[in-house]
Amino acid sequence: MDLTTVKTWAKDNPWLAGGIALGAVGIIALVVSPAARKAVGLGKAPAKRRKTAKKEVSVKRLK
Repeated sequence: MDLTTVKTWAKDNPWLAGGIALGAVGIIALVVSPAARKAVGLGKAPAKRRKTAKKEVSVKRLK
């Protein structure tokens, strides 16, 4: 399938194309949003890595 056949199909079936688009948006929202995943019962979304502040290291010098 190329782009022109998809365009003509979408013009011929606008309601079906809209439903497929809404379904795709819903699936993407479930993957991205932790709140949406919790509401559906899919558990936690993959955790984003948090940037941790660098800890100061104190060096004790020998006298």
